[in-house]
Amino acid sequence: MAAGTTSSLVIQDSTIADAGVGVNINPTLGVTRLDTTLRNVMIKNTGTALDNRLGFTNVTDSTITQNSDIGVLARSGIVNVESSSFTGNDVAVETRDTATIRLTDSGFYNNLKAFNCIGLGTLGSAGDNRKGSNSGGVGAACTPNAVVTLQ
Repeated sequence: MAAGTTSSLVIQDSTIADAGVGVNINPTLGVTRLDTTLRNVMIKNTGTALDNRLGFTNVTDSTITQNSDIGVLARSGIVNVESSSFTGNDVAVETRDTATIRLTDSGFYNNLKAFNCIGLGTLGSAGDNRKGSNSGGVGAACTPNAVVTLQ
């Protein structure tokens, strides 16, 4: 691939299980941006379910469950999560550095911590997410610091 290119990855109607990292978005070979779509995907029993290191990732109608570290980790770029379920993870979603996670119409239940923010990361919410029984994680949980506008 030529330097400075954008590539795409689509994963749908799939289950990813029993791995150190379920989906690792870390492009190489000159790709400067990777646009990724996860649709109707279950990621379970991994360390980190989704590790976004570069690009734009959309997670829709998916289940992120029983992961021993982080459900969705954004180290860089933007991750949009819509109509998805997070259960039984150590941390459901974590944003770091200058990354952004946007949440809409999703459920966060029985995780040790629902939201974690490190550095200047942005956590946006449309205000239509549901949370319950997320307790026991180490450190203070963060609250959304940006708004996703519903139209």
